[in-house]
Amino acid sequence: MSVYSEETGEHLGRLDAYAEFTIDEHTPNIFGVSTAAKDITPEGMTVEIHQSGEHLHVKRNLAYLPVITIQKHTDTGWVGVETKDGGAPSWSDKKTALNEDGVTERKVEWAHIYGSLPNGRYRLSTDYVNYSVDMHGETSEINYSRYYTEFVIDTGEKDWGITMSAKDVTSAGMTLVIDQKGGNAMGKLTYGEQYCLEIKSDESGEWENLGYITDEVVWHDIAYIAEPGAHKEDQINWTYIYGYLHAGHYRLVKEFMDFRKTGDYDKCDFYMEFDVPETDSKLGIILNTKRNTARWITLDAASIGDTVSEHMGFNEKRYVIEQKKNGKWTEYYTTAVPGIPTPETARKINAGDVVTFTVDWRERAGSLPVGEYRIGLTFTGGSVSETIFAEFAVEEYMTNEFGLQIRPIEVSRTGGRFAFESLGGDYNVRTLSDKEFSLQKQTAEGEWKTLSAAEGAVSQKSSSPTLTAFTGGGSGGIMGTIEWKELFGTLSAGHYRLGKKFSAVIDGKTKEIMICCEFDITADTPEKITE
Repeated sequence: MSVYSEETGEHLGRLDAYAEFTIDEHTPNIFGVSTAAKDITPEGMTVEIHQSGEHLHVKRNLAYLPVITIQKHTDTGWVGVETKDGGAPSWSDKKTALNEDGVTERKVEWAHIYGSLPNGRYRLSTDYVNYSVDMHGETSEINYSRYYTEFVIDTGEKDWGITMSAKDVTSAGMTLVIDQKGGNAMGKLTYGEQYCLEIKSDESGEWENLGYITDEVVWHDIAYIAEPGAHKEDQINWTYIYGYLHAGHYRLVKEFMDFRKTGDYDKCDFYMEFDVPETDSKLGIILNTKRNTARWITLDAASIGDTVSEHMGFNEKRYVIEQKKNGKWTEYYTTAVPGIPTPETARKINAGDVVTFTVDWRERAGSLPVGEYRIGLTFTGGSVSETIFAEFAVEEYMTNEFGLQIRPIEVSRTGGRFAFESLGGDYNVRTLSDKEFSLQKQTAEGEWKTLSAAEGAVSQKSSSPTLTAFTGGGSGGIMGTIEWKELFGTLSAGHYRLGKKFSAVIDGKTKEIMICCEFDITADTPEKITE
């Protein structure tokens, strides 16, 4: 500020005086300023500044400073965009006065500081100053206020950092690998079960949808989340809807969603080309595992080759089971042993046909232990005879009669969405409502500690429990949402497991088992699951 003599009025010089204050989006609109963005590009835009006539005392001496900062909106709020060199840019202190007619256009360019911004929702902050000019032309700042201009960059290109790749491709399915890295998504990236397969037309060269082999195609309404940096592998078996594919070049199409909030989202199809290899079978036979337990297996024998035109045959009661040990296949059980009569019947399979059948070894070989296996059957066509194998695995949940598992679909700090699946049980199983469950947390020593219900919480027991039935033989599953905030409060970071009891009537007696599902709560886990 300028200092003058009280007696002579002589200008004695300037004195710097400072007062600390905070300017943020909650600062009152003391200048009556509103802004809007237009002509937006990834490198810059025009800010239209309006100044309300209700604030005439600041209208003539109101200016903006050249300093700008840019923030991007994320799940956790507004986060500052880093400069290209990682440092703070230098700015001049030149002020630009607003036009007296109340409307000012300001051209803002940031490419030299922040580079070209990817798609997303942003806001630009600018400081405004109300100043006075004395009789000697000296400028004095009176008030500062900060204003934000929100804008969206959308180039029309959906670069969400999603890549898809295929591995272990067969005529029956594949492992679909989904990776997420970088990109410009503005919300949560989600995807469902649904996909479609395409093949390129020999005539037009265009990609065309493969036709379904059934009219009863049903997709579960499940939303999977592709977290930043995620790497997920999903097993796909398309025999139920497309049948067995001949060797050739195909394309998989899958829809992803950039979800910000209800009613505010974008959808985009992503594509991945892959090849189905030629079968090694001389007869053109594919043996594929449809479903298995530790005691039986359901298989498809599909004829997809063209080398043998006449019908072929195989005996489903003649098979060998091999177990993988130390990377090598070793015989575990075979029906080709003395004392077992040779079956007189055999299955026939014509070129292009698919035969579905079940091999049950429980009475002779019992229940297989956990491990990797393959089953081999001999096929004969004309003068050609060969043994075809299908691999399968016996997991821990398969070693009991229920054949159930629980999978986490989406978890939060207050609840989760889970899939309860019957993957090959021998009995009709049921469970009580989602209100009945237990929750444990793993300690640093690796032990499980059962969580205690919060004081005053409602009992876990449902007053009118709902029974959900699972049909034996592997009938699929159901989805369930479990809320635990009322019982156990909001979960802190750690490794947890959910437990639910299932029951079945076996030989006239009720048997119960506890099935568990493990999951993690991290610093990035949301407060609630997606609605």
